[in-house]
Amino acid sequence: MEFRDADRLLADARALLDEHTSVHRQAKDALDALRIDLARAGLGEISVSRLRDVTDGRLRIATLEKAGYTTVRQVLEASPYQL
Repeated sequence: MEFRDADRLLADARALLDEHTSVHRQAKDALDALRIDLARAGLGEISVSRLRDVTDGRLRIATLEKAGYTTVRQVLEASPYQL
């Protein structure tokens, strides 16, 4: 093996490592986005009235319901001004 071959192999190995890092990051980002979508979908299935169970009555659920909020997702996505 000549030094030219060694240099080429080293460059190829570095490129492969860089590509692996990039693909790994892309896969992680895609998985994170999927998890967020699934969590939001799940929160869209939970009624606002269920918040009573986890807040020990410290949250004004009736006020949220009167304002038209029906799911936890709607509350999550509302701005402080809207709330």
